[in-house]
Amino acid sequence: MLFFRIFFDILFILAAVYSVFLILIFIGLCRLREGSSAGSPRVSVIVAARDEEKNIGRCLQALAAQRYPKDRYEVLVVDDNSRDGTAGVVSRFVNDCGNVRLVRATEKSFVSSPKKNAILCGIQESTGEVILTTDADCIPPPGWISGMVRCFEPRVGAVAGFSPSLVGNSLRQRLIELESVCFAVVSAGAIGIGGAISCVGRNFGYLRKAFEEVGGFGATGEVVSGDDDLLLQRIGRQGLWELRFSICPDTFVPTLPATGWGEFINKRKRHFSAGVSYSPVLRVLGALVYSYYLFILLSLPVSLVYGKFWIWLLCLGTKLLLDTPVVLKGLTLFQRQRLLRILPLAELLHIPYLLVVWPLAIWGSFQWKERAYR
Repeated sequence: MLFFRIFFDILFILAAVYSVFLILIFIGLCRLREGSSAGSPRVSVIVAARDEEKNIGRCLQALAAQRYPKDRYEVLVVDDNSRDGTAGVVSRFVNDCGNVRLVRATEKSFVSSPKKNAILCGIQESTGEVILTTDADCIPPPGWISGMVRCFEPRVGAVAGFSPSLVGNSLRQRLIELESVCFAVVSAGAIGIGGAISCVGRNFGYLRKAFEEVGGFGATGEVVSGDDDLLLQRIGRQGLWELRFSICPDTFVPTLPATGWGEFINKRKRHFSAGVSYSPVLRVLGALVYSYYLFILLSLPVSLVYGKFWIWLLCLGTKLLLDTPVVLKGLTLFQRQRLLRILPLAELLHIPYLLVVWPLAIWGSFQWKERAYR
């Protein structure tokens, strides 16, 4: 019984740490508000594209329909050595639209990370005071630029945004959409209390001045991923700039859903792989959360061995009880309340999902645009 007692004492401590973390995230979510800046600074939208012939046209059509003064923004599509007709599609928009430009990324211009290298090529060619980034498979709504710009109040150096998958009716698509909401909840809540954990590059913006003051991507330029969260952390860490998370529905940028579980897991491995470059505090926090999930999973066989199956149900129920208020707040902020009905199922899948994907992201390999990385 000594092992049993020690095991669940540790689990109780981990649950307490997890609950404090969620309370802070919830407080951060409650502090979020819409931007109120009234200026119209010049904006440069950068789209890094590789082999996006099928998607880039739809993205550029959405960017051409923005409700922002045409003479106050430009769109730079950086062709990252595409092997298809991406450049041809973009060239047609260049001819038809006066504010669209095609930039060619070379194999090694600035940093070894292809995505960051493409973004740096775009920034070098851009003229905007505000840099916004999105992906070629995204469809920014008409109010995206104006909504993001409103968040750049005085002293704000970077703005993160929500980017859900396009709505689907299958259970897989709804689970993936709920996961994207939970991901945004952590990002938004952390920003709300003045911290920085994560964000997504397909809906992200920062001042050129802030980017230059922190030295751009710095040493993290050699990390394959992290063109979003690592940069957000660099800007927030300096103490000179504040961060914002846009909760204006006009700034929610939908992206094409993953075609299957394999593609989805690969994307998450690529994003989570940047975690090894996080600050020591964030790495410790991640280790504690991971340990909590691991102990919940291990509590099943331990409970069965000691004939106390109800304890495992209690552990699982406790996590659901802790998660629900935070997730519900996020679903309300991001207008996804309909996903609440699948939360119990998602809770069951979430623990093994993270226990598997996190180690694979750190020690395994992943692919990005036909390029393999470790």
